[in-house]
Amino acid sequence: MSRMITDEEMKDLPEDPDEAFVFIASSARQHLDEALEGRAEDNSSMSFYRDYMTTVLAAAKVYEVSPIDQCSTPRVGDEHWNFYEQFMADVNLCVTELRLLNAKRNKKYSVRLDAPTKSKLHHLLAHARDHRETGNLGG
Repeated sequence: MSRMITDEEMKDLPEDPDEAFVFIASSARQHLDEALEGRAEDNSSMSFYRDYMTTVLAAAKVYEVSPIDQCSTPRVGDEHWNFYEQFMADVNLCVTELRLLNAKRNKKYSVRLDAPTKSKLHHLLAHARDHRETGNLGG
């Protein structure tokens, strides 16, 4: 069995469930692509696709990522390329949606500053650093 996510990668998973799922799905896809490099699309490659799918499905179930968490792996011998291709497309859609929602959420809490305001802030920060470095914290 090949590893689609390493123990080291698992230790570094984000706390946010959606971000953790995106990380695992992306990592598993990268490991799949590396495993398939130079191989023909035939039955000998099915084990790599199965490993990818089981890794992503496990993550989807743990992090409750719908609708991926409702999928199930085909029985060995009943699998075919089209099944895995559709699953990868579904995961890609789900990952893209989660990334877009995360970007939208992050933008909600950010503020856009115009050039004069940025300049004033840079000046104030430089002034504060100068005072900190010289030890002159008074007015």
